[in-house]
Amino acid sequence: MSEQLGQKCLLIIDEFNRGQRENAERNEVLRLGFLAHELRNALTSASLASQLIITGKVGANGSTSRLLENAHKRMRDIIDRSLVEVRLRNESTGQYQRCRVIHLVSEVEATAWFEASGKSIEVRIEVAPELEVLIDRHLIISALSNLVQNAIKFTKKGGIVWIRGKAVGERILLEIEDQCGGLPPGDTEELFKPFSQIGTDKSGVGIGLTISRRSVSLNKGILSVRDIPHQGCVFSIDLPKASSPLPTT
Repeated sequence: MSEQLGQKCLLIIDEFNRGQRENAERNEVLRLGFLAHELRNALTSASLASQLIITGKVGANGSTSRLLENAHKRMRDIIDRSLVEVRLRNESTGQYQRCRVIHLVSEVEATAWFEASGKSIEVRIEVAPELEVLIDRHLIISALSNLVQNAIKFTKKGGIVWIRGKAVGERILLEIEDQCGGLPPGDTEELFKPFSQIGTDKSGVGIGLTISRRSVSLNKGILSVRDIPHQGCVFSIDLPKASSPLPTT
């Protein structure tokens, strides 16, 4: 009897260890996916800015040049943060600062302009200039850029994408509304699962919204979505005001 019990215990331990290894491997794949996705977003911004400058559509010393410089800085920051993460493993390395919402939105809109103009899509901004948030700027730029890129990607040619910002109590609400025609039937939470692609366009890798929710969550925020049937959808980022206490890591 004791021998059988020992064998059962060994089987349970083996099963547990196998599950732990599988979880570790899955997490590592996600981490690599997150890194590649963020680097690709920054590289896309740099490439678009370079193309505009090279083709002579904009000057070499204007806002597009600053956009190119910011994209390069983002790539450097991503790499630096990844090296820190390797050293510290799962410890948080958030760098919180006061940021004007209009500055964040303007940077993202400048990056998205080239892609939007290619589809004759208008990007409209409705953000009060005095709004400030307390955030890790790199993470929120990453999340906001991904949401706006998705909105442009799924909005029909000639449509409109709105980026709105407003104060709600001690929070700031950012909304990205598109004209995708409405979400497919099913649980909207499926959108935020890794490698989930519930739409007809499978050109991405399916981790952008997972990264965005993770980035917002690390800033004590909430990322959610609501459907506008037969019209589009609205992604909402709820963040603390700059006057709120500093988020704890």
